[in-house]
Amino acid sequence: MNKILLQRKGELGFNLIELMIVMAIIGILLAVGITGYRVAIRSANETAAAQSLANIRTAQLNFNSKYKRFAQNFDELVEKMEFDDKFKGDKALVNGYEFTMVATEPAPNSPAFYSVNADPQDQAGRHFYIDSTLTTIRVSDEERPARKDDKAL
Repeated sequence: MNKILLQRKGELGFNLIELMIVMAIIGILLAVGITGYRVAIRSANETAAAQSLANIRTAQLNFNSKYKRFAQNFDELVEKMEFDDKFKGDKALVNGYEFTMVATEPAPNSPAFYSVNADPQDQAGRHFYIDSTLTTIRVSDEERPARKDDKAL
């Protein structure tokens, strides 16, 4: 029995090099996984923002057909059109995007107008824009709010 214990005395565990190699491999796998996870989250948030803008456009068109003007803010859409409660307030923060609406009342020489910007909360990602004169969502890949003259989505 003592002979077996003496033979295995040098084999009692992992050495430092083996542990460091395993930890390095785990670190590499985590770095790749976290990067992929962030890309997936950003892509999902961008898709959700574009869908939210399409929903805002539909709600504004319905509001305009009912009240002959556009809603002046998100609170009006939530109250009168039963729009999503997450959009309450001047600047709605939904799915990592900050939505800002600007609207004007109709005047004798100009029609009613609204515009909505969706900007990423952390400034990493695409910026979106819609207004009452556009039929498509506009997108900017630059680190600035999207505008009417940006490319269509």
